[in-house]
Amino acid sequence: MLNSLVKSKFNFLIYIPGLIYSILIAYLLLIPSENISDFWLFKLPYFDKTAHFLIFAFLYLIWFITFLISRANNKKGIYHKALAITVACILYSIILETFQYFISYRNFDVYDIAANVTGTIFATFLSYKRGAPLKSMP
Repeated sequence: MLNSLVKSKFNFLIYIPGLIYSILIAYLLLIPSENISDFWLFKLPYFDKTAHFLIFAFLYLIWFITFLISRANNKKGIYHKALAITVACILYSIILETFQYFISYRNFDVYDIAANVTGTIFATFLSYKRGAPLKSMP
């Protein structure tokens, strides 16, 4: 019983970094843009889109690695889980950008969604290219 309790607590703790990072993304994408646009990097051309690309690539990788760790003894369906994480990241991106449409101090931008989706898909292919799903198969 103690072993299963430790396992269940451990499994829950694995998800904390992904949850914190997901909440941080929502916070950054929904706060007034004046709060972050003064940062010197945002003055570089296309840095906004690069930031969106990297943020969502990292989001995919955090959740994918979390899945690999949490399912260390059960590798079945890893390709389906990788696809589910990809779709979830893309939907999360669209939802957050749609929220920006309804917030007066933010602007909806289709190109932000494109950068988010591109980052997510890049990270998905990177995880496959590096063989993460293949190495973890039984």
